[in-house]
Amino acid sequence: MTANTNGTDGAASTPRQRILEAAVDLFHREGYYATSLRQLADAVGLQVGSLYNHIDSKEALLGDIMRTVLVELIEETEREMAAAGERPVARVRAFLRTSIRFHAERRKETFIGNTELRGLDDANRREIVALRDRYELMLREALEAGVTAGELEIPDVQLATLAALAICTNVAVWYRPDGRLSLEEVQELLPRTFGPLCPVLPPLTATNER
Repeated sequence: MTANTNGTDGAASTPRQRILEAAVDLFHREGYYATSLRQLADAVGLQVGSLYNHIDSKEALLGDIMRTVLVELIEETEREMAAAGERPVARVRAFLRTSIRFHAERRKETFIGNTELRGLDDANRREIVALRDRYELMLREALEAGVTAGELEIPDVQLATLAALAICTNVAVWYRPDGRLSLEEVQELLPRTFGPLCPVLPPLTATNER
């Protein structure tokens, strides 16, 4: 599955895309286990039996949602880190900015991914965990490179990686488009707080990025 589950691509009118969007809304609002196939069918104007023309099962649908959003997150982050150049501190900042934006814009999918992993069978769970591990490795390797290059002083890179990921993911919980700060301001300011909070990074100013 490659369609964007937030409905921003051109495929939003297809039955499968409508089912995916409805599933994201229902799983977020009601919870995966509390959502019935009847609710899902009603949300998209289909009979329950007709759902199986477009999905294999409710569990497979949950796996598709999680898999798609993680693949999109990884691909977007890889592009931004590549565009940032070779300096580790610039690559770390690109990772953080992308993660903050993505989780702010994909709040429902983030919630589902953080709370419904237990709903997957072993094979799907292993795949999702492997994608999460791949994403985590991208940041950890960039932080390690920063330490090796003398750009960053981090006492425990693994701990710093986990802390940074938790802070970025939590943006999905508290960020609101009509809040005090714009998303661009959050992307700019939040990485600068990592140093005193964790510490993870020193303030990322124009001076130390050059």
